[in-house]
Amino acid sequence: MKTSSISVGQSRPRHHGFTLVELLVVIVIIGILISILLPAVQHAREAARRASCQSNMRQLGLAFHSYEASHRSLPYSKRVESDGAARSWAPDLLPFLEQANLVSNANYDLDQDWWRLKSSYIADPANPGSFIPATNSTDVPNGVTVQKHVDVFMCPTTPIQDRTQFKSDPGVGHKIGACGDYFTPEGVHSAILAEFPATLPLGAPVPGFPAGTTASSNVVLSGVLQPFGAGTLPSWTTTVTGDPRIDMIRVSPRPASLSRVTDGTSNTIMVGECAGREDVWRGREMKPANAEKTASTCARARGGAWATNDSSYPIGQRLDWCSTTATIPGKMVINNSNEWGHLYYSFHDGGSQFTFADGSVRFLSDKTALWVVASLTTRASAEAISSTDY
Repeated sequence: MKTSSISVGQSRPRHHGFTLVELLVVIVIIGILISILLPAVQHAREAARRASCQSNMRQLGLAFHSYEASHRSLPYSKRVESDGAARSWAPDLLPFLEQANLVSNANYDLDQDWWRLKSSYIADPANPGSFIPATNSTDVPNGVTVQKHVDVFMCPTTPIQDRTQFKSDPGVGHKIGACGDYFTPEGVHSAILAEFPATLPLGAPVPGFPAGTTASSNVVLSGVLQPFGAGTLPSWTTTVTGDPRIDMIRVSPRPASLSRVTDGTSNTIMVGECAGREDVWRGREMKPANAEKTASTCARARGGAWATNDSSYPIGQRLDWCSTTATIPGKMVINNSNEWGHLYYSFHDGGSQFTFADGSVRFLSDKTALWVVASLTTRASAEAISSTDY
């Protein structure tokens, strides 16, 4: 029987592998590759989300045009009627977004408030602060329908997608509705004058408020869509006879139309982004929504639900829902805050997207001068503006 042996001087076979130094080098190289590729992947994902947002806003623009072709007018930005039927522009537009079933008679009663489950509510004697249906109340489908999330009203870049507004008002029960990210600016509030520098660049396209208007005048230059109401509306919802710049809708309606956009449909914003409501976003920091004004955690970016009559507003204000003395901090620029009345807000880096009255969708940088943003929001203020201004 033969046995194997290793003679003197004969070396054993060596098994080659990574040394510790080589392994560390490989790890470093992989880390560098990931750091190079990850931003590119994230950029590609955001580009896809932005394209999807742009598609949503283009659909909204086409729907507004289709609505006008059918009704010979545009929908109101909000309706607040004496019989309690309050709603935003969205329910009127849904049939032109292939969502007619959502607002058919079986699913939405246009003669009732947007959030109602019952026709009337009363205070609950057993639970102060709570509400119960009145004994003679009837079923209303609105409250179920408006809790449905509608993709075309949502920007895919918004980090929290399926948000729901929850607010309890005295005497009316709970207002619950699925949130959206787009709104129709009703115009420019005179409060914005406090934000302009004392000296503007030569030829700056400044909104043309009537002579004598100050930041506290409570005057609004009209946007493309305006509100209608026989019920409660803000004090600025009035008409200055003969002045097309200030033409808010009253009890006697004069519906908006594209023909009344005398600044030019390609120079006038019809739909903007106010994303993330009702959570409050200031810069990129978020406070979860809590509509209770007495709570230490109070925070509300009013008007989140796509069906609510609070959805739209005139830009240029610094209103803090939780306080009559505090104001929204920061420079008034695109993406500073998503709170009601302020400006425009999106989660796109560097700016926000807008649907103009001609149906086009364009991206405006957050570096765009405030007076330019304001001028693009008015429909009949006669500013001298061109694409070179933004």
